Amino acid sequence: MTSNDMNQIRELLIGEFSQEVKNQLKLLNERVDQLQEDNKREIERVAKTLDSKINKVYKISNERYESLKEGIDKKIKEQESLTQDELVALQDSITIHQDATQKSYNILKSRFETKIKDLKDDYIRRNVSKDSLASIFLEYSLKLKDTTVEDELKDKLQ
Repeated sequence: MTSNDMNQIRELLIGEFSQEVKNQLKLLNERVDQLQEDNKREIERVAKTLDSKINKVYKISNERYESLKEGIDKKIKEQESLTQDELVALQDSITIHQDATQKSYNILKSRFETKIKDLKDDYIRRNVSKDSLASIFLEYSLKLKDTTVEDELKDKLQ
């Protein structure tokens, strides 16, 4: 038996089995390649979907953030406006009270000036001396005490 014969016998015995194994390995390799391609496409599809969803979430989150920020800014401006309005109202109130106080002061000042002038005129008309002023004050103070000069003198002499 020559080596050629051995190869032929080997080929007859194992050849068909070897061919079948080669074909199955080829099919397995093709199937693995196909699965790898499918997995690659699936991963790319999932990645795109995730990117899309992440972008949507980011967009929604950003819109909510902007909305909240605008709301807060609006509230701050409203508060500033209210504070500004309150300040203006207080200033107006202060001005009104100052004007009313000034008017009252002017009225009182005018009345007192008139009374003082009237008293001066009355003093000039009466031509009151120091002695007569003293007696007027004495009589007035005694009237306040509800007594007279005679009663006071009697009390002092006793």
